[in-house]
Amino acid sequence: MAAETNRMRPYAASTGSQASSMMEQSTRMMNEGYRQAEHVVQEYPASSVLITFGLGFAVGYFATALLAPPRKTWYERGFDRASEQARRGYDQARRAPEQLGGLGQRIADAVMNALPDAITRHI
Repeated sequence: MAAETNRMRPYAASTGSQASSMMEQSTRMMNEGYRQAEHVVQEYPASSVLITFGLGFAVGYFATALLAPPRKTWYERGFDRASEQARRGYDQARRAPEQLGGLGQRIADAVMNALPDAITRHI
């Protein structure tokens, strides 16, 4: 086991130095890219602001479009509202005889009692 560890040390050291040099190289490239972007913004400030605004707006728009629940169209909302009103009207009409509880007969009796006997004989 010790022999394997000793044999792996040069590879580990080599890998560590390669990772370190890659990290330094990427840091240099990032700094160079940052300097170039800074130079472009200094050269073209108005264009930079407009492009940044446009990109931010586009990202926000697409994020909203992807994450927001789908909305119904005006036609679907109107159709849903009309069908709900029709359902309520149907329910009220279906319950009307129960709610009136013989109202029609009571109205007919009241009319018959209010009319003079001469007229009620002809009805």
